Amino acid sequence: MKVCQGSMEAMSLFAADGFACVPITGGSTWTLTTLFGALLREAEELYGCRDMRWTPLGVEFHLTAEQPSIWYPGNCKHVVIQLSRHALRNRPAMLFNCRTKSFTSFRRLVRMQPTEPKKV
Repeated sequence: MKVCQGSMEAMSLFAADGFACVPITGGSTWTLTTLFGALLREAEELYGCRDMRWTPLGVEFHLTAEQPSIWYPGNCKHVVIQLSRHALRNRPAMLFNCRTKSFTSFRRLVRMQPTEPKKV
C-alpha cells in the first residue's frame, strides 16, 4: 500500500499521541487524522467510491479496550476507528491498528464494492 509505506517514512516526527504535528517543508508532519484521510483516499482508489450515506468521523483511543475496533456512534451511519489502549504510546501499534481497521471499515462496513484494483 503506497500511502502506508510512504507515510511510515514521512512519520519520523509523528508525535507519540498521534495528534500533534509540527511544520516541515511543504506542510506538516503526519497525524492520525491525516493518515486516516490518506487511507480513505487510497481505499477509494482501490475499491471505488464509498457509500456516501456513511460518514467516517476519525480515529480515537478507547482507554479500556484490549483490541482495536470499529464503532458506530448514535446509530446514524457514522463510523469511528477505536484504537486500543496499548496503541496510545506505541507508534507501530497505533499505525498498524489505524491502517487495518480503516481498511476494514472502508471496504466492508462502509459498503465499498470491491472492484479490480487500479495499477499503481
